[in-house]
Amino acid sequence: MEDADPKDSRLGSILVLQGCGHGNGSIVNLLTARGFEVNLVSDIDAALSVLDSMPFELILLDTTISDSNGIALCRHLKANPRTWDLPIIFLTSVVDAGRASEALDTGAVDFVSKPFNPDELAARIETHLELKRTRDDLQQIIREKSELMSTIAHELKNPLTAIQTAGILLRDSGLSGNEPRGELVESILESCSQSLRMINQRMERFSRENRAARTKVEPVDLPDAIHQVVEQNHANALAKGIEMKVSVPDGDAVEVLADYQAVCVVIDNLVSNAIKFSPPGRTVTIAVAAGPDNGMRRISVTDQGPGLTAEDRWNLFKPYHRLSAAPTGGETSHGLGLSIAARLAGSMKGEIGCDSEVGNGATFWVNLPVEPDRVSSGQDVAEVV
Repeated sequence: MEDADPKDSRLGSILVLQGCGHGNGSIVNLLTARGFEVNLVSDIDAALSVLDSMPFELILLDTTISDSNGIALCRHLKANPRTWDLPIIFLTSVVDAGRASEALDTGAVDFVSKPFNPDELAARIETHLELKRTRDDLQQIIREKSELMSTIAHELKNPLTAIQTAGILLRDSGLSGNEPRGELVESILESCSQSLRMINQRMERFSRENRAARTKVEPVDLPDAIHQVVEQNHANALAKGIEMKVSVPDGDAVEVLADYQAVCVVIDNLVSNAIKFSPPGRTVTIAVAAGPDNGMRRISVTDQGPGLTAEDRWNLFKPYHRLSAAPTGGETSHGLGLSIAARLAGSMKGEIGCDSEVGNGATFWVNLPVEPDRVSSGQDVAEVV
């Protein structure tokens, strides 16, 4: 008989954040008795510390510690690429409809009112754990599909190159382009060239992402990275009459502790999206400023596009999710850029997020560390694809 999967021995791993003096042992005992793996913390700092060191599949947030703190923690977790996909269930004695709506808008998946029915609470937890595992499985399928497509592209490149070479030899052997056979050879060469261009583009993107995934964290000069990204996007901006403005603090070079290629990929995704979704003749602003604390630096990209709906903001960093707005110049959008940016930001111990209102444009931002104690020395950037 095959060995059982260790995951089958438990229903799921849960972090319970609950204030002291609120019967904190009872929930742990209740969930443990039902087969869940439970860890209890009593304040937000302890929760963030535990989340950095241990994997969890769901957070049960008792807002009796402080409603404002509960909402603040939820916002923090949803802005952090390392924890944004963790389902959060609010456990609250507050039954105000507006309060429940605020919790859901912040990113919670559900809320349970106290006093609660133990069977109902367990059932809701199981449901959201199952949904998370389904999403994780789908993301793994997407990653495997991406790797498969890159492998296929690589394998197709060699025979197409051979066909192209044979066509060149036929053309150079004296066939005239005006003859039927010559026209066929020219058609073969053009088809090969188009196919090879598409394959090379796909392989270059895959290679660029993997280079970022395997290099080491080091001081990165942000003005230099931004300059490279602006150069890369100059032609697209020019075609739409979009002005790119850069705002960097005066003085010494602005540095973060990150990976240069990964930083460029993150900023490029934000800038190219801003150009893609901005109407012609508008302005895209790339700025560097202080982060939420002295240990972080913020890079922001602000556009004058249509802004984001509530559904857009909820799904922003999920793979293959397309925004409700369409690109304004007929550009293509596959819904992968922001998910790649989020993964890279998280790999560099950073945070990514967006501030936007419908009709008022959007500001995408990424916070990256500037202090050595924010990032492990020599840490590999996590795999993106």
